[in-house]
Amino acid sequence: MDADMSIFFNSVDQIYTLNQQLLDHLSRHLEEASATLSLQRDSEGVDMTGVRVHRTGAIFHAYAPLLQLYTSYASRHSAALTALDSPQFADFLRELPDKADVNRLRRYLNMPVERIPRYKMLLEELLGSTPPDHVDYAPLQSAIRSVDRVASKIEEICERRDNSRALISVSAKVGLDLTGRTFVRDGMLRKVCRSKVQMYYFVLLEDAMVYGRQGSGLHKRRFRMIDLWECKVSDDTGSMPGVITTDLNSSNAFCFYSPLKSFILLADSEEDKTGWTTSILDCIGRNLRGQTHPRSGSVPSEILGENDDDSSSGFEQEGFVIKNGWLNVSGGAVTVVTGTNGSSASAGPSIVGKKPRRLWITLTLQTLSLGTIFKIAQPEESIAVELCDVSPLKHEKCFRLQFLYDTKLRDQTTYVFEAQSLLEREEWVRALKHCTTGGDELALRRRSINAAPLAPIFMFDKVSNVCTICTHSFAVYRPRHHCRLCGSLVCGKCSKRRWTLSYSSSKKPSRICDNCAKSTVSITRSFGESPRRMPVRFAESE
Repeated sequence: MDADMSIFFNSVDQIYTLNQQLLDHLSRHLEEASATLSLQRDSEGVDMTGVRVHRTGAIFHAYAPLLQLYTSYASRHSAALTALDSPQFADFLRELPDKADVNRLRRYLNMPVERIPRYKMLLEELLGSTPPDHVDYAPLQSAIRSVDRVASKIEEICERRDNSRALISVSAKVGLDLTGRTFVRDGMLRKVCRSKVQMYYFVLLEDAMVYGRQGSGLHKRRFRMIDLWECKVSDDTGSMPGVITTDLNSSNAFCFYSPLKSFILLADSEEDKTGWTTSILDCIGRNLRGQTHPRSGSVPSEILGENDDDSSSGFEQEGFVIKNGWLNVSGGAVTVVTGTNGSSASAGPSIVGKKPRRLWITLTLQTLSLGTIFKIAQPEESIAVELCDVSPLKHEKCFRLQFLYDTKLRDQTTYVFEAQSLLEREEWVRALKHCTTGGDELALRRRSINAAPLAPIFMFDKVSNVCTICTHSFAVYRPRHHCRLCGSLVCGKCSKRRWTLSYSSSKKPSRICDNCAKSTVSITRSFGESPRRMPVRFAESE
């Protein structure tokens, strides 16, 4: 028998002893109170001050701390039910009488989980029949609050158990490890792609959206995950003529925007569309308010805490992303401070050198991470924010970051970061200074989200056969392309310019049309700064 099962059956013994004592106490108190009431009825006019009355609330209030044993039982209840289906347990049941079947045992194992909600219901009924001036009224209220806390923890444990089962099933479908996340809903939606409308499988988590096409064997598709805190959703598809063709049912369509990918989704019904948009907006709002569940919360450790009423509404600050994106980084020189004994320190290996290198930067309240891969889970280098000092440089797109390379020898390292625009640099500097001074993380993240660029929704290929700029017809020698900033259909001659997008998964510059390159509107749809003309490079066919 493993450790969890040992603790589980130990909890069964403890719960049995607890309920036996509670039953004896209630029975003895009921007999004494009934005898007192009979004496009161037989002795009218006799002073009965100090005699015993019904105090069920006081008894439950006294036993309330011991009801925490049910949370320990509930946390391992799922493992016990799983053990009933094991071959070893099936062999054990064959040796028992026919009355000892697995269904009856399963019902018995469910009884303790259902006991606390029933206690709450009975105590509330008793409170409704108790006058406010009764001596047991206040203890009844206190007992109900204590039982309600235990019932809430058991309900949370059951929800996490169901969530864990759902995540196991979903993880097998999408081929991603979703351990520690919170499942919300899943289903099939039609996604408007550039050339056709296809069925996609979507999984909504509390902090991310996973989508992809289902397949099997050699045709198994790759699923993509998008963090929800950078996303927006809207059902206003009428503002984008030409994206949805007339033969599609646009009344059930809604738009999903993110810095990585934006697209239009089609639901089967108006009710399904409302359910998806409401769920997505609710998850985005919970992320912005910091009310998502912790990624790796331990149920046993939480349920044993005394003051953990708000444990389910917290978030992991260490993994709470403030801002991320691609930046050019150079520097890495270590200023060596010689100690009193004449010794000096030497710099260790770093991914940053004198030549600028494009790296994926992730800023949290505790660390600034640098990696060579888009949204890498384990970055090559991490810097403690509390050891950093940031300042803008004279160059309008660059800022400098100095940090202690060795806290004992006080060695400093300097990195120079280059953003794409002045406002983007100011946003990075503001975010870094906010983190170093320990400001409000949620307020900073909301400000960063408002300045985050969103990917455009690409026009449907069949909408137009001509370039939206020069109106030249598309052909084999003049293929159609999509501008990565506005999503318009353009030809190669009208999209020779390139621009490196800060939220793109590729380090290479992306194709943009001439209108976006010349426009005074922000090139990333949020910074409000006209783009600088980039070197002209001939377009390649998509």
